[in-house]
Amino acid sequence: MLDRYLAFPLSGWLVGGGVAISAGLLWSRRGSGRHATICVVMGVIAVGGAWHHFRWSLFRGDDIGFQATPEPVPVCVVGVAATAPRVQPAPPPDPLETFSKGDRSHLALRIEAIRDGADWRPARGRVRLTVAGHLPGVRPGDRLQIWAALMSTTTPRNPGEFNYAAWQRSRGSLCHLHASHPACVQILQRRSGVSLRGWLNRLRHAGTRLLRRHIDHRNAGLASAVLLGEREQVDRDRADEFFRTGTVHLLAISGLHLGILAFGFWVVARACRLPRRRTLLVAIGLTLVYALVTDARPPVLRAAILICTACGARLGGRPASGLNTLALAALVVLAVNPAHVFEAGTQLSFLAVATLARTSRIWLGGVEPVDPLRRLIAQARPWWRRGVRRLIRSAGQLWLTSAAIWVTALPLVMYHFQLVTPIALLVNPVVWLPMAVALFAGFGVLICGWLVPPLAALCGTICDINLDLIQTCIEVAASLPGNHFWVRRPPLWWVVTFYVALSLVQMRPSSRPPWKWTLAGMLGWITLGFCLTGGRSLPADGWLGNGPPHGSLVCTFIAVGHGTSVLLELPDGRTLLYDAGCLGRPAGASLPITSTLRAQGIRRLHAIIISHADADHYNAIPKLLEEFPVGSILVSPTMFRQPSAALAALQGAINRAGVPLQVIAADQQIETDDGVRLEVLHPPRTGVEGTDNANSIVLRIEYAGRSILLPGDLESPGLERLLAGPRSDDDLLMAAHHGSPRSRPRQFAAWSQPEWVVISGGHAHESAAVCQEFAAAGARVLHTDRDGAIRVTMGPGVFDVSRWRGQQRPFALQTERPTSPQR
Repeated sequence: MLDRYLAFPLSGWLVGGGVAISAGLLWSRRGSGRHATICVVMGVIAVGGAWHHFRWSLFRGDDIGFQATPEPVPVCVVGVAATAPRVQPAPPPDPLETFSKGDRSHLALRIEAIRDGADWRPARGRVRLTVAGHLPGVRPGDRLQIWAALMSTTTPRNPGEFNYAAWQRSRGSLCHLHASHPACVQILQRRSGVSLRGWLNRLRHAGTRLLRRHIDHRNAGLASAVLLGEREQVDRDRADEFFRTGTVHLLAISGLHLGILAFGFWVVARACRLPRRRTLLVAIGLTLVYALVTDARPPVLRAAILICTACGARLGGRPASGLNTLALAALVVLAVNPAHVFEAGTQLSFLAVATLARTSRIWLGGVEPVDPLRRLIAQARPWWRRGVRRLIRSAGQLWLTSAAIWVTALPLVMYHFQLVTPIALLVNPVVWLPMAVALFAGFGVLICGWLVPPLAALCGTICDINLDLIQTCIEVAASLPGNHFWVRRPPLWWVVTFYVALSLVQMRPSSRPPWKWTLAGMLGWITLGFCLTGGRSLPADGWLGNGPPHGSLVCTFIAVGHGTSVLLELPDGRTLLYDAGCLGRPAGASLPITSTLRAQGIRRLHAIIISHADADHYNAIPKLLEEFPVGSILVSPTMFRQPSAALAALQGAINRAGVPLQVIAADQQIETDDGVRLEVLHPPRTGVEGTDNANSIVLRIEYAGRSILLPGDLESPGLERLLAGPRSDDDLLMAAHHGSPRSRPRQFAAWSQPEWVVISGGHAHESAAVCQEFAAAGARVLHTDRDGAIRVTMGPGVFDVSRWRGQQRPFALQTERPTSPQR
């Protein structure tokens, strides 16, 4: 029944789309171009919508993704390697990380069977396999047996986070596998014969070896990213600098890369006097091979289609329409995977090319004067003056082109990334020339490394120099004040209206206003967008619950894995953060915290409270100090008694930011004019004997007759000291030490008497026994690993607890069970 129910709308959309396209073709034969265009567009939308529904919502009933859960489950599966392993280098050492990770390998896997006890059960699906270590012997097409942990893909747990589950689902994957050692991957059968994927993989690996041989190791990863599309070779900090300066597009293979490759080959071929027809055919072949080697992502596919169409038009002696070719590229991308159309990279890529096509006559006019008299005067000037004027005018045209793309793409960037990068207006034109030279020299390394190694070494040196120059420009731009700022996500209607209006203006040349009016309208609409994103308000979308009323206190438990971060928003507008850290690398906490703050429209933290000296409670603070102004940092009396590399890094970041450091202890309290009372219950001024956990800051927040208790990682003997005091009666308690049994949950619940308990931790299944003890005491238990961010709203007559909403699951189609594969 489910198959028929879902197949009916699919059939209807397909039939309707086919009828509309047929009607459009009929109208075109009768000479009505406008009606034909409307019909064809509507037909393509209908067919594309049906195709997207099929790819996005319908999965086989035996897909392994339906067996995956948010908690890791050990499994043994058999599958075929769909791609070659891609190695992600270990991040550089960081004193703030609690444990380090080595190199990791990633590959796509087509599942064939899953082990069920002593038997093998058929299964299907495409999954992403991550292995701690290298897999040098695995090639595309190899049949593998893998022992790994199976998990469903992670849905967003906090406001503003990237939806990795949707990204994976758009590629046909509902889960992923993680193997702890390369020995967990066993090759059962090698692929026989020659495969296109295997040949492309060998070509990519050979190119990587050539780049590492002829380019300095400091720039080899960046060279692999910009030449071969291996962005995992660029460490997070360097990629973040490109992102915050608006130059992250340089790390993505796009039309610039393919255009330089095709142009370079064209110049060499014409210098060698190769026949024109043969040159064009080889250029088409070289473009297609390079697109396949770099995984043919949507921007690469778009650029390859544009170049191949232009070369094909020259072969046929016909002109190529830029916008028609761009429309063809969009149709191909839609046919390959319709979900790509909704991705930021695809949208920005097509938008940039469309902007270039529509503004080429304005911004890219000839550098010579059109008027004959002015041309004669210009030719009479000295050669050096003509050269300087030509250079200045070309630089101005380059800047205008870059500015046009920046302004046109700004609404999309604000919507997808909540980021505005004014520095990009300056740095993009500056790095364009060294990037072009680096790409040209890098392609020289890839081509000459096979034939003329000395020439490859020269090209490598040129590429190295220009990559150093690019990184220097990016570092300087990233250090300038005001280089970027964050905004709240603008409403979707504002973005859609901007591009619909711009498209209508460009589609009617006869009634098109002067370009100055168009620019003024664009800037005015963008100004309206900035006004819409100003101020602070809590978004209702994504929260399972009602929005907070005015004059309420909001407490958000941010999901940071095994760690703690609690955001307090007081009625008077002040914001406090209780802890900011997690196990592992600092980015594991800084990314969800910053995304939550930006989604909530928070631009300043008035104070950060660090409960104690464990790194999983403060290792994200140095990054937060770079991104947000902070009024003060409050610590316990024993915070810096035991020196460590992590504490030294924290103190250095605090000193560089110039944030005052204050010590707080028991019996201190803060009261606001709104009636909010923050009381420190522990530790005493002299501290207690024991570990850092025993000296955790215990903070009680009271407002409108309600209270929340935050105990940090409190353990014995500090726990006994707290429980020996007067009993508390709290509406909500954060479980001490991430729900550890050592926090004595039964005794703590009897002392605090909470109605709600929030556990801020990693894996929810590890806290099952503690959840049962709190539930036995009459409390309702929420876990950030399972429920995502948890928001508590307190106010006069209001106490609301809501959790962040996850991603909807797809439909499972009933399919015939295939026979079990032979091992």
